Amino acid sequence: MSIASPNIRVEFIPEHKYLGVYKSFETKNGPIWAGHDCELTCGILSSLKDSDLDRIVTRFTSGWTWENGQRSYIFGAGVPTDYCKEVPEGFELRGEFPGSYYIAFCHPPFDYLSENESVIKAVGDMAWSFDPSSLGFEWNEDVCQDYERHYPEVLGYQILRPVRKIKSR
Repeated sequence: MSIASPNIRVEFIPEHKYLGVYKSFETKNGPIWAGHDCELTCGILSSLKDSDLDRIVTRFTSGWTWENGQRSYIFGAGVPTDYCKEVPEGFELRGEFPGSYYIAFCHPPFDYLSENESVIKAVGDMAWSFDPSSLGFEWNEDVCQDYERHYPEVLGYQILRPVRKIKSR
């Protein structure tokens, strides 16, 4: 079985906050669930009203953030900048993340059971080794979070890394 090659595109994500769980890790995404009840966390995210969610950084959007040189995995949802409801236990409300361009590394829909590992590796290899200067950008991860969209049979798999235009000298 051969998977499709990932493609890239540039998209804009407007200003937002992020309501989620944050977890430092050394290897893969899985350790986020250490200390968190997966069913409870997903239930809390499912209970959010659509009107309380960002329309681009949707419910169940995961990703990564960098703090003090340490990478943390995140799982949650984007919310509007005026979101001021109670923050559920175990969650954090972070932001305001400014509007930013993102380079989206994308794989089309695929069969989760047979292709998930290969797709995640192919997209990850491209996303984490890509030089944004080839498109006139530099990374903006000191200001914005990286995001991951994983809806295998509908959207496919995407890693979104924030960028800003390189200033002319």
